[in-house]
Parts: sequence; C-alpha cells; structure tokens
Amino acid sequence: MSEPVARHDRLVRFHEEALPLVAGLAGRISDDDLDSLEGLGEAGEWGFFFDELSALLHRSRIGITPAERDVFVDLIGLFTLPTGHDFINDRDEVVASLNVREP
Repeated sequence: MSEPVARHDRLVRFHEEALPLVAGLAGRISDDDLDSLEGLGEAGEWGFFFDELSALLHRSRIGITPAERDVFVDLIGLFTLPTGHDFINDRDEVVASLNVREP
C-alpha cells in the first residue's frame, strides 16, 4: 500500500514543482521548447518531460540558478533507474554538466 502513496506523492511533486521550474526558464529557452515541456507536464508525461528537460539543459548549457538546480536535481532523483529515457538514465552526467550561475 505504501508504493501507490509514494507514487502519488511523486506525481504531486512533479506537478507542483516541475511546471514552475520550466515556467521560470521562459526567456532562456525557446518558446517551442517551453510549449513542448509545458504540454508534456500538463499531460502528466513526466518521463518524457524530464528526459527532454535534461537533454535541453545538458546540450544548450543555459544558465540556471542554484535554486533551479536544486529543484531539478531533487525531482530527477525521484525516478527509479533504469528508465526508458536516456537522459534520465544519465542523470549524473546531466547534473555534472549543468551551467549554474548566481542570479
């Protein structure tokens, strides 16, 4: 019985924390990337959402704040590995590549 509750808690956290994280990246990521991520999040496609966000942060090297990094690291850490998503599976490499800048 604890697993469904834990799964529910993860989904709530994804919804409450991941969508504001991405909204805060507006102006630093393209409108197309923003729309895609918001659509995935609103549809509850969290694996695809975090894989796309991880790829974007890893490849583009956009600057993120320490607080944004902390939220990202915390949320991506909720996935049980391995997943069917390459960038989530390589989350340690993604986290190491984050371009963290002071606000």
